[in-house]
Amino acid sequence: MRQKISLIVQPGDSFFPIVRAIDRAHRSINLTAFRMDDPIIQRALIEARQRGVRIRVLISSSARGWADRNRKLLRDASEAGIDTREPPGDSKRARYHYKVMTVDDEEAFVFTFNPTRENLHYTRDFGVELFNPTIAAEINRLFDADWDDRPFVPDANSPLLVSPFNSRQKIEGWLAAAERSIQIADAKVQDPAIVRLLVQKAASGIAVRVLGDEAHGNGLPAEIAFRAVPRYKLHAKCTIVDGSTAVIGSMNLRTESLDRRRELGIMVDDGDVLQRLQAVFESDWERKLPMFDTTATQVMRLAEPPGRAATEFSAASFILLSRTSALVRHAVREGVTTIGRAPENDVVISDALVSRYHAHITREMQICRITDRGSNNGTFVNGDRIIGTTALRPGDVIRIADSEEFRLLEL
Repeated sequence: MRQKISLIVQPGDSFFPIVRAIDRAHRSINLTAFRMDDPIIQRALIEARQRGVRIRVLISSSARGWADRNRKLLRDASEAGIDTREPPGDSKRARYHYKVMTVDDEEAFVFTFNPTRENLHYTRDFGVELFNPTIAAEINRLFDADWDDRPFVPDANSPLLVSPFNSRQKIEGWLAAAERSIQIADAKVQDPAIVRLLVQKAASGIAVRVLGDEAHGNGLPAEIAFRAVPRYKLHAKCTIVDGSTAVIGSMNLRTESLDRRRELGIMVDDGDVLQRLQAVFESDWERKLPMFDTTATQVMRLAEPPGRAATEFSAASFILLSRTSALVRHAVREGVTTIGRAPENDVVISDALVSRYHAHITREMQICRITDRGSNNGTFVNGDRIIGTTALRPGDVIRIADSEEFRLLEL
C-alpha cells in the first residue's frame, strides 16, 4: 500500500483532488462538512453511490446562514441513496465543524475548507491528502463515534488533533517548543492563552508572524507581527513551527474551536508539503502575485486549443475533462462544440464506436445543452441515454457511445 501525502491549496487546486478520489472509490466514502454547495462534488458523490459505493455524510444543519441549504442537501442526498445524518445536538448549536473525507479506508483528507464554491475558488484555504490506512482508520473511528453518538477517546500517538479532547494540549506544547519561528495563517487568533504564549515566544526572540484579516488582526498585541492577506478572504487555519512541522485543520486558534467544538487537524512534517506551504505563506506575506502551479491553472493552459489566444481561452468557463486521461481537456466555448470521429469536429474521438458526427454541445452564456445527432451507439448523460437534446449541469458525466467519458466542469 502506498503511503504519501500532498498539499491542497485554494484558490487553485479547486475540486480536482476531491473528485478524483471520489471517482476512484470502490467501497466506501465518509464525509463531514459544515457547509456544502459545490455541484461537481455532489454529482461525483451521486455517481459513486450509483456504482455501489457506500457513502455517509455528516453535515450541520445549523451553520450560520446555511440551515435551509444544508437541510435541502441532506434531503437530496438521501433521495440519491446516500446515508446522511445531522450530528446529534447540532440543530441547536453548531458544534461539529470538522471537515474530513476518507475513501475505501485507505485515503484520507483533512481540510480547512468546506466543499463550497466560495472556499474552492475564492478563499485562501489548505487541505492535506494522505494515502495512509492508519490515519484513515483513526478518522473513521471518530466519524463512527459521531455518526452513532458514542464517546470517543483519541489515540495519543496519532498525528491528529481532535477538539475538544487534545487540540489545546498539543498546540500549546508544540508552540512552547518553537526555537526559531512561528507562522500562522488564521483570521481568528483570539484565545487568550495562545496569544499570551505567542507574545512570550516573540519576547524571547522567536519570529512570530500572523497572516489574518484586518477585522481581527487589529486586536493582536504589538509584539506579534501581523499582515492581512491582500488578495483573498482568509479562511485557512494553519500554523508552521520552525519550518519543520505544521498543523492544518478546521480549528481556529480561539477558545471555542479548541475547547467546545468538534474540530480536527493534523500535524505534518513532510518536506514537500512544508516547502509548498512555506512558499504560499511567504507569497501572501510579501503580497506577491498568485502562484501559477495550481491544478486549475494547468487545466486552463492545457485545454487551450492550438492557435487560440490565451486571453480568449481564459474567458471560457466550461471544459470537458476526460475521465480516463488527465491530459485530455476541451474548452466548451460560446456557440457550438461538435463531437465525433470526423477530423473536422472540435472534439475528435478516433474510435469506430463513435459516429462521424456524433453529438454537439450548445453553450449560450452559462447554459449548456447536449444534442445527440442520430449516432448509432448513443450519447449518455450520467448513465442515461439521451434522445434529442438535454440540459447539462456542472459535474455531469457525458459518455460518447462506449468509448470516451468526460466530466463537464465550470472553472
